[in-house]
Amino acid sequence: MARIQKDDRRMCLTLHQPLASLMAYGLKRVEGRVWSSDFKGTLWIHAASKEVSPKEIADAERFYTKVFQLETQSEGSPSFPPFYPTSCLVGRVKVVACVSKDDFMQHQAMPASAQLEGQANGSDFFFLCEAAERLVMPLQMSGQHKLWSLERKAEEKAVPGLRPSEQMPINFLE
Repeated sequence: MARIQKDDRRMCLTLHQPLASLMAYGLKRVEGRVWSSDFKGTLWIHAASKEVSPKEIADAERFYTKVFQLETQSEGSPSFPPFYPTSCLVGRVKVVACVSKDDFMQHQAMPASAQLEGQANGSDFFFLCEAAERLVMPLQMSGQHKLWSLERKAEEKAVPGLRPSEQMPINFLE
């Protein structure tokens, strides 16, 4: 059962769908940013209010199927979210580092699947995310830009509904 982390500063990041749910489902492990950060730790994932088109969903699911197949060395498909809700908290991940794109691409031991995620990203910095957990029932709420603090009451309401969802476990720091 999920619980509130002792070091949890309740930091949250709002992402557009389908990327928010794909991160909570453990498929998106590299999140690009145009700004650097020294943040490490638990990061709640919030889905922005912008509706997502069927084409955007299909494109993202096609890409993450390629990433999954590269990671698992199989022709299988990952478990995708059944829907992509907006204006809600969808899960959380553990950010283990924020690195420059150059450092990321030069990392010799980076799995090919993670390299593909980085190559597809046009950003200068990457949050490296592990240990994804998704909310069984997304929690409706408004979000903010960049990193922001989730209210303690929202965290307390969300934590019991978290379920592990990492489909492609990775340890970026090994």
